[in-house]
Amino acid sequence: MKKINPNLRTGYQQRMKTLVWIFGILSLIVVPAFTIYLGAHGSPFKFSLSAIGNRPEMRAIFLIWTIAMCAYFSAIIFALVVLTKNAKAHTLRALILVSTWLLLATNLIPFLPEKLPILAHVHTNVAMISTVLLAFTLLMLTYTFQNYYPKLFLKSHIAFLCLLAVMIILFIFFDAKWITEGTCIIGGSIFLFSVMYWLYKENNFNAEDVLGSYDMDLAQREVQHLENRTKEAYEEYLKLNSMLRIAQVELQEMKKFTKMEY
Repeated sequence: MKKINPNLRTGYQQRMKTLVWIFGILSLIVVPAFTIYLGAHGSPFKFSLSAIGNRPEMRAIFLIWTIAMCAYFSAIIFALVVLTKNAKAHTLRALILVSTWLLLATNLIPFLPEKLPILAHVHTNVAMISTVLLAFTLLMLTYTFQNYYPKLFLKSHIAFLCLLAVMIILFIFFDAKWITEGTCIIGGSIFLFSVMYWLYKENNFNAEDVLGSYDMDLAQREVQHLENRTKEAYEEYLKLNSMLRIAQVELQEMKKFTKMEY
């Protein structure tokens, strides 16, 4: 009997590998590079990302960066939720959506302390709430690994606490300046990719099972959607058919009436 090549990857394994590569490029190259590029337009120890991004010449780039960061953090956390078959999926999705939408709303609010101090104050407070929510989401994500992936839970929890400690120290010494915010964003992206990579290397992680279940769930939703559409179409057909019969009867009555007139 011919032995199966142990190095032969299934379609699901290849998909998982591709996913890791994509998020690796985003987390380790794109997010840090874009964030550093934005911060390079001002002193990292004197100005915040908001102060730099609200300069007239930087406003458009700042908004593009904001949308890109919101999309990235939402996508990678959604992916981790799917890959771990997370029991807290709905809660985690809701938290990251609220956090990213708050970040987007924050950066749409002008940060011009000299001209618009009230809006600048609102901007700062909403940004703080968004950051705290994101940190809580990451902490909650690590805790959900406890039962199924104890090694991943330990590594991710230690990594998160180290990241949190660095953020607190930077905030104490530099306040909410680019060095703090940029480190938080870049550190967060590296942390999330590390979690995905550690999960990929877990002995009890089965890409075929996880991605197969995800595909089956999508297929079931599609079937349900098509069944609902079929039901609606059939109901619409019955309604139109009834209207057609009524119209035909009325037409026959009109023909009879016309003949009687003649």
